[in-house]
Parts: sequence; C-alpha cells; structure tokens
Amino acid sequence: MKIKNYITPLLVASSLGLISMSGYAAPMNAESKSTINTVSVNQHKGKGKILAIDKKAQKIKLAHGPIKSLNWGAMKMFFAVENKDLVDEVKVGDTVNFSFIKSNDGRFIIVDMN
Repeated sequence: MKIKNYITPLLVASSLGLISMSGYAAPMNAESKSTINTVSVNQHKGKGKILAIDKKAQKIKLAHGPIKSLNWGAMKMFFAVENKDLVDEVKVGDTVNFSFIKSNDGRFIIVDMN
C-alpha cells in the first residue's frame, strides 16, 4: 500500500482539527493529576562590574563582558536577583562572576554570584 494513501487523510483530519499533531508532556506517574509543562533551563555565565544595586526591587545593574552562550556582546543591564542574600553580599564597584537564567516571563535572574 502506498504511503500517499495515508498522508492525505491525516493532513485533512489535522487541518480540520479532528486530530492533533502537537505533543504535550504527560504526568510522570499515576498519582499526578495535572499535565507537566517542562521548560529547559540553561544557566549562563558572565563577569561584570556592579554599577547599581536596587535592594527594594532586588535588581543589580552590571556592566558585563560578552555572554557567549547567548551570543551577547558586552553591555550594561539590570538583572533580577531572587536570593536577597546575594544582594546583601556585594557593593557598587565590585567585580563579580555570575550565573543567571532566563525565566519563563523573560526576566534574566542571577542565581549565583561571587
């Protein structure tokens, strides 16, 4: 039997919404009641100088060098810091090595700094 005989009905059914060609993450075990939405978390590393600290908003402005994993050149930008202890351990003018992630809502969040 020819493959063409199967492809045309599948394409028609898919375009009509009768079947879905997209996937989803299913629960990992029988006890789970919700579908799991997984996101790949890439940690990026950089080195920079602290230009400003906003303790109330938990943000740090860095003048950082290139971030190779994101193909970024050197720039100045704010990063969110969710661990308040990291904000308390540094001061304006410090040069730091830092690791950060990009959150689902698009924020860049420092997760480690020394």
